[in-house]
Amino acid sequence: PRSGVRPRSKRMVLMAGRATVHWANGRREAARAGFEELSLRFPEERNVHYAFGVFLLRDDPDAALAEFNRELKISPFHVEAMLQIALEKNLRAENEEALALARKAVELAPTNSAGRNILGRVLLNMDDVEGAIKNLEAGVKMAPLSREMHFELARAYARAGRKEDAAREREEFRKLDEAREAARSEQKTMGGIDLESK
Repeated sequence: PRSGVRPRSKRMVLMAGRATVHWANGRREAARAGFEELSLRFPEERNVHYAFGVFLLRDDPDAALAEFNRELKISPFHVEAMLQIALEKNLRAENEEALALARKAVELAPTNSAGRNILGRVLLNMDDVEGAIKNLEAGVKMAPLSREMHFELARAYARAGRKEDAAREREEFRKLDEAREAARSEQKTMGGIDLESK
């Protein structure tokens, strides 16, 4: 084809797009069916299982973990899949697994702020407060406008007894949160589609 996209790839992209549009519009059953069909038709393609896993995470975290693990079998260095598993394992207090994956993800992508955030959270859960602070401070430098980075760093500083630093990070989080809410309100009044809330 003139576009340079193979027909098989084009079919895959269209199917993924349809499933994502259903998801963005709150049609979860149609979205799930779309992602299921996508993973059945293209089981060996990169990012298919990852996308399905992200979709499943809210309602069926066990199935999401299975999809992320399938993704890692296809793409052993898929940093985002590692981080999703690490985050879920951290929530379940399966600390050693969470730590191993978060560390590997940071090693593979040292400038990925999400990796620093998740590694910091895992270390904080394991009472390595200094290790958490080191990674979260690095993450804030990489992503200074990330609300989540400032929030987690405030938690770590509070655990370390660094009250002034914690207060500064909480204030930064509050400002960024207010700016985000103002932007969302403006988008709604202008008739924009708010995909972030889906």
